[in-house]
Amino acid sequence: MLLPQSHTKLAMTKQALIVIDLQNDYFPGGKFPLWNTDITLANTETAINKARTTNIPVILVQHVADAAKGIAPFFNAGTPGVEIHPRILAAAPDGIIVTKAFADSFHHTTLEATLSRLGAGELLICGMMTQNCVTHTAISKAAEKYSVKILTDCCTTVSQMIHLIALNAVSTRVPLVESSAALSSGNVGYQAALLPLLARSSAAARGRLRAKATRGQPLPLPGLALMSGSDCLPPVTYAR
Repeated sequence: MLLPQSHTKLAMTKQALIVIDLQNDYFPGGKFPLWNTDITLANTETAINKARTTNIPVILVQHVADAAKGIAPFFNAGTPGVEIHPRILAAAPDGIIVTKAFADSFHHTTLEATLSRLGAGELLICGMMTQNCVTHTAISKAAEKYSVKILTDCCTTVSQMIHLIALNAVSTRVPLVESSAALSSGNVGYQAALLPLLARSSAAARGRLRAKATRGQPLPLPGLALMSGSDCLPPVTYAR
């Protein structure tokens, strides 16, 4: 017999890792260095390595300021600061680069077409800045047709407080997960994940659905429980 529609949808889900704006201007020596960049960079490198070993495509989003609007504070075309951090490029030498000029990585870019070509249904989003390009991409109108998760340990912004406030605010719309959990299985092992279902399906269904399932559930994020009497401020301490 054929699988229920909900199981078929699960089986067709493929992950893609989207790394947003890890560019030189956000690091020490750049025009607008952020908080916690060393740890965020290391975590993102690890996430990319896990993604590549589990057949998850990596998309590197690069912000280039619109020259028609004049000189921007950072990310100006032709400057060292606009370049993607060399350690990210080294970690993802085959990463697909998508350039943007707005906070929403879908707006006037090739991101949606790229995801369609890859057959991606689940987006694992991370990068800089948490409250701006990460959030605006995750809750973009264009992202509504995907399953979206934010990798909290691979994001940062101008300060720990703004980072935590942004994550708490977006948590009502998008699941927050750590990269180790989101990338635990990747796009390999689909057949193993589907074995119980395949055993009950017809031979034809097995042929269509073999190696096409992924899993992963949002985990509670330590340090993001609401403070008593506040709807927007999470605890200042952030447990990784």
